[in-house]
Order: sequence, then C-alpha cells, then structure tokens
Amino acid sequence: HMQLIVTESANLDFEEVNKYSVELLCSDNGVPSKSISKNVELYVQDMNEPPLDVLVTSDRSKTGFVPVSEASPVDTAVGYLHAVDQDIGQTHSFSLIEIE
Repeated sequence: HMQLIVTESANLDFEEVNKYSVELLCSDNGVPSKSISKNVELYVQDMNEPPLDVLVTSDRSKTGFVPVSEASPVDTAVGYLHAVDQDIGQTHSFSLIEIE
C-alpha cells in the first residue's frame, strides 16, 4: 500500500480552494509494465479559525477612536463592535478584558 500524503508546501485553506481534482497513475512491475489511471477528488474540510480582527466604530467616528463624553450616563452605548471572520455564518461575543 502507498500513502497519499499532504506535503508541507500544500498550504490547504478551505476558504481559498475547497476541492482538488487529481489524477493518480498506478503501474505494475511486470514486463511489459501495465498501468491504470484514476481521477480522484479531494475535499478540504473546513475548520474553525479565530476571527481576523475586531472593528470598533461609533456614530461620530469610523477610525477605531471612540469619543466618550465624561458626562455620559451609565448604560450609554458608545460604540459598535464588529468581528471580521473568514468563517461565514458564525456569531460572535465580546468581553472586556482590561481597562487602562
């Protein structure tokens, strides 16, 4: 038995190419040598990757700099969070980790 092996240079990425069509050739060592070829489709399975970025916007700024008035009452919405994710159809949650 021979193995079909993914090489280091394959760089498989479902979002870029999710199917490969390959032609395999099988030859025997008889004299004269005889062979058969077969077309095979290889399907790359998607895996969950982390989001690529988080965008922060506000009604007054689109740059990631969110102005907050010091007179803002409790529970004032100051911005909008958007996840950039190559995995289509996923929902995202956000948590505040640290305040400086």
